[in-house]
Amino acid sequence: MSNPWEEIKTPLSNYNVRRADAEHPYDFFWAKDVSGDYLFIFQCDSEISFPNKIPALAGVEVLLPKNEKDNKTRLILKLTSRDDWDIFHSLCRDLVSATASSPNEETVAVVIVRRLERWHLFLKKNRPKLMSEAEQKGLIGELLFLKDYIFPQYAISDALSFWQGPSGASQDFNIGDFAVEVKCQIGT
Repeated sequence: MSNPWEEIKTPLSNYNVRRADAEHPYDFFWAKDVSGDYLFIFQCDSEISFPNKIPALAGVEVLLPKNEKDNKTRLILKLTSRDDWDIFHSLCRDLVSATASSPNEETVAVVIVRRLERWHLFLKKNRPKLMSEAEQKGLIGELLFLKDYIFPQYAISDALSFWQGPSGASQDFNIGDFAVEVKCQIGT
């Protein structure tokens, strides 16, 4: 993956930009500001409004500058540490990809905000990395139920297809017309 910002000179004023995707129906740009910061800009001619609260991402500033001179709406994402350019690049490419089939600029704005929300949730620091103790017990219970009750009665591929727990269904197992919910607890 090449760094698109390396090819852009630091400007003496405003921004230097390069179109992110020449085939894309909307205007997205790789850019640098006078400080040489890496920017990603969405720009449109319509006066669209972004929500008051755009999700905050660690390492990325979100700017909505007002420019009376050209009446364009801009959303600027500014990377705060150049060391993270590759992750920022992935985020920007995702925004370009997710908006390619949007019917209008208003929809592009909505898609951008939704994708930023998804990235925010994905990158949250306090997101649990391991299953909680209760989730672990539930998983063990479901696996034991498979081993002790389902595998002896059905082919393994069928038995695994009955298991709905990993997909977040309301019952852990759906076997024909029957639903089974496995509950586990520690008793004395």
